[in-house]
Amino acid sequence: MSRLSAVFFAVVLACAPPPVVESIAPTQGPSDREVAVEIQGRGFETDCAVTLAGPVFSFSVPVDRVLGSPDAAQTIAGVVPAGIEVGSYDVVVANPGGASARLSGSYRAVAARLRIRVLDVGQGASLLAVGTDGSSVLVDGGKENRGLNVVLPALRELAGNRLDHMVATHFDIDHIGGLVEVLRGPDNAAGTADDVVPARGIWDNGGAAACTTEVCARYRELTVGRRQAMAVDQVIALGDASARCVAVRGALTGGGQVATDDDNADSVGLLFEFGGSRLLVSGDLTGGGAGTVDVETPLAQAIGHVALWHLNHHGSATSTAAGALALLAPRAALISVGTDNAYCHPAPEVLARLTAAGVPAYLTGAGTVTTSTNCPQPTQLGPEMRVVGHIDIEIDAGGGIAVAGDAL
Repeated sequence: MSRLSAVFFAVVLACAPPPVVESIAPTQGPSDREVAVEIQGRGFETDCAVTLAGPVFSFSVPVDRVLGSPDAAQTIAGVVPAGIEVGSYDVVVANPGGASARLSGSYRAVAARLRIRVLDVGQGASLLAVGTDGSSVLVDGGKENRGLNVVLPALRELAGNRLDHMVATHFDIDHIGGLVEVLRGPDNAAGTADDVVPARGIWDNGGAAACTTEVCARYRELTVGRRQAMAVDQVIALGDASARCVAVRGALTGGGQVATDDDNADSVGLLFEFGGSRLLVSGDLTGGGAGTVDVETPLAQAIGHVALWHLNHHGSATSTAAGALALLAPRAALISVGTDNAYCHPAPEVLARLTAAGVPAYLTGAGTVTTSTNCPQPTQLGPEMRVVGHIDIEIDAGGGIAVAGDAL
């Protein structure tokens, strides 16, 4: 190399932009398997090195290729190795000359398990599930003010702000009010940069047009062109776990059909499955109580035993039919209910059925605490029932289940 060439080369190196790491996708993955990732930024040289740096352990990420020019937007394609420790990691990119960049806490390695949180949204219902690959589905969002204050923080904590699917089981305000806020994002304004747009789909029972509330109107407006009706046996993939539609508008898995007569009875039912364990979630689906149509019992006949049952309609008298309870035979019941709610949920007869069947129950709220003319009887919980707020559930690859820290 001539002296002039050497000087020119040195000037080029001196002018090379320092590396900048802007993001990594996905932001989390299972710790026990390889995960293909893409790191976005600029200033990356072809022979750069990528490291996941944790508080105790650091791991090298093999780089497949670097796309783009160092002075423009670039992407590094690499593979996070299997067998790293569970926890949060910084992404560090180092160029051969020694310049490096770090994005703190940007990747999280999670255990190979299905994680579900029944969110404490007061009198309403919302559930967030995160699969073995970090993909997520939000089922209902509680009422208004719960999306901002409860659901979005849970989405950040459990899913690293990743939302793949959103499901509205039906259109009651205490189920879709929070979904409207989630779609608007943290600033609660539609059409801004922080809107939360589910990456793969927004699903409901197909009856949104018939709902006349203001909340429904906002839901329709925010989901126009993206909202789709769920179909029986449609599957939402969550890595090695899944959520399968087993009921919608009276259509049941296995080919059954019930003539439904209201929005509650039209609720979407989802069967979460992983490691041989199953959880049934189906909004306000009715079971024949208080003069409603019984959709629960034929559904229970179609799907059989489940490990966990998120009781329909907040444990009200309309649902949790005795026949369905006997067929499903859950190892535990989950109840989304508000403390001192105006509907007297959960109904005493439902709690009595659970006690008689020996089914423990976990509740998000305490039900009736202060009696009134409308709710003259305080909620009496059995010895195997407790109020825990958020109900955290973990199902491992062998089907082992923990609910609120209890191994079932």
